[in-house]
Amino acid sequence: MPFTERKEIKSLSSFGGNLYALLKSINISNILFEESGAESGRAYIIFIEKDRRLYPFIYFYLLSNEGRFFAFDTESIEIKRFEPVKREAVDFVESMGFIIEEVDLLSLSPQEMREIIKTLPFYYDDLNKFKEFMEEMEKEGAVEVGDVEVIDTDVEVEAEKEEIEVEIEETPAKESEDEERRNIIKSLIEKYGLGKIKEMEKQKTVFSFKKGNLRYLLGKLLSSG
Repeated sequence: MPFTERKEIKSLSSFGGNLYALLKSINISNILFEESGAESGRAYIIFIEKDRRLYPFIYFYLLSNEGRFFAFDTESIEIKRFEPVKREAVDFVESMGFIIEEVDLLSLSPQEMREIIKTLPFYYDDLNKFKEFMEEMEKEGAVEVGDVEVIDTDVEVEAEKEEIEVEIEETPAKESEDEERRNIIKSLIEKYGLGKIKEMEKQKTVFSFKKGNLRYLLGKLLSSG
């Protein structure tokens, strides 16, 4: 198997280099790790460019808020081998029931590239912070619209205008910048479906990792319900 688990790797936050390519699953699948049992998660295929070499990784973000790294056997490859190694990674992950799509990094602006990092769990040393951040983004995206009261009195309208003007003057520039950044992050989450895992997408197939090898479980895989 070209990819083997690397338990010593917890995140890529201090790995360095540039995010060269990113693929992710649009669904979740069930995987059986020998020491922890069956778990559901999302798959990521990552290529980091560093010192004119590519470092391929496969990362599983589990519903239990844990991550598992798999690295390519030779650790790094020449850039010209990107396509065949990507194909190997996709075949490996798709054999486990994942449906993979590639994020078009070239279409992102420099600011979007900086912000998309915040939506990727493998860049967090502490996955609890990733979970909290994504939950915060989800809450902010769920805007509730209440009843609107129409005010006909001219005096009240003028007073409302004055209040609005004061609020605008007192709003720090940093706050508007933060809001812009968060809106970019929300649009990236919505466009690429990053971060959030839905239970309804769960597959019924279970796959097992044992001593770094993938084997299919035969017979009844999961009890219904």
